[in-house]
Amino acid sequence: MLEALDPSTHEVVNFVLTDQMFVFLESDGSQFLFFYLNAGDDPPVFLYESSGEDARQIAGSFNTWIQMWIDTVITTQKKLSQASQ
Repeated sequence: MLEALDPSTHEVVNFVLTDQMFVFLESDGSQFLFFYLNAGDDPPVFLYESSGEDARQIAGSFNTWIQMWIDTVITTQKKLSQASQ
């Protein structure tokens, strides 16, 4: 079981992690990304936020999530570069 802090209420929220979940990104103990180990070679990616009760799918596959992440980083870098000119 994972205890996370809900940033809006400051209450501890419990979320049960199973041995079939692989958490690969976490932020401030209040949200994390994971996939199920038994979901194939390119599993869907889920987001858990402590302000909610259940995790929600945010990408249909890990490869899709990686591409979304790369696109976000490139877009952010371009905006920062343009702002500094």
